[in-house]
Amino acid sequence: LMVTVAAGSINLGQLPFTLYAPDHSGQLVTFCREGFPITESHMEVLSRRDRNFYITTEDQDAYIDYAYKRIDKIIEDPSIRVADKAKIIHGAGKRTVRNLLDSPRSGRCVEESEQIVGSYIDLIVNSAEAASSLFDLSAHDSYSFSHAINVATFCLLVGEKLFGDDRSKLENLGLAGLMHDVGMTQIDNRIIFKPSALTDAEMAQVRRHPLYSEEIIREHGLPDEVATAGRSHHERADGSGYPDGLFGDDIPLFARITALADVYDAITSNRSYRKQRSHIDALTIIASEKELYDYNCLMALLDVVIRNERLIGEFCAKHGISFKGEHPDEDAPPPKEEKPKDEHKEEDIASAFDFDFL
Repeated sequence: LMVTVAAGSINLGQLPFTLYAPDHSGQLVTFCREGFPITESHMEVLSRRDRNFYITTEDQDAYIDYAYKRIDKIIEDPSIRVADKAKIIHGAGKRTVRNLLDSPRSGRCVEESEQIVGSYIDLIVNSAEAASSLFDLSAHDSYSFSHAINVATFCLLVGEKLFGDDRSKLENLGLAGLMHDVGMTQIDNRIIFKPSALTDAEMAQVRRHPLYSEEIIREHGLPDEVATAGRSHHERADGSGYPDGLFGDDIPLFARITALADVYDAITSNRSYRKQRSHIDALTIIASEKELYDYNCLMALLDVVIRNERLIGEFCAKHGISFKGEHPDEDAPPPKEEKPKDEHKEEDIASAFDFDFL
């Protein structure tokens, strides 16, 4: 199987994979073989942007590693689609999480985590389309290695609404999302992968993972707000959570954000015992239990989702609603210059959720 890659992500120098392109008849042929250099002649063809370029699925990891070394330039390149940028960062992020879970006490893995969080922030802050691309990627991932990176992504999307472009806050929040479940590495795999219901004793062991997360995060000397997010991401606003049974604002803010992102990803991901639900369904489910979550965090998540045009369309189709003033006459074409304002969309969609606090 073949997958497309962004022409702008290819640079001069030796390739660690084989790159393919269509010839004049449309047949895929070798453009540059693995181990051979990309030359100026190759770059001239790549710069035309008049054809797609491909790699095999077996070479995807090699491509991600190759492209991520130039991620700063790739993010800044307007000729590369945001979806392609997101795919590179997301792929590198999953590799980072895999390394982190294999060696949770490795300082190098934490450095890699900090780097990948920075790349996510750059993409989110610099592109209005980033949220849509990241939502799409999270929906098609397997759960095992993607959960941490998805939680970090949702944390950052919510964090941008709450903290703006406060780089320090976003970096620490992204790390909190990435490392919140690192304590699960200390739980016996026989418990984690047990196909049947857990015993009370086994559940008690699982419920210790936030304490292990805090311990590992503090060992790396990371900020307190990252460590407390690891400890408290299973706390709930009504006091029903664990390990400390905290209420409301007693739960650290980063933990409140991470808790919401954690649940949101669990609902929208495929699990062995349950099929994934849509992003709109996830918001509806969470809203039905709104007493468990922070109001401002939930509003920020709602804001992120309803400003994603694809998800707006999904929601409106499901609930049979339309945007106010969009087509006053079904037979008349929509006005060319006047577009429905964001607040109209938000009002329609938010009211359809029937949140009594909106």
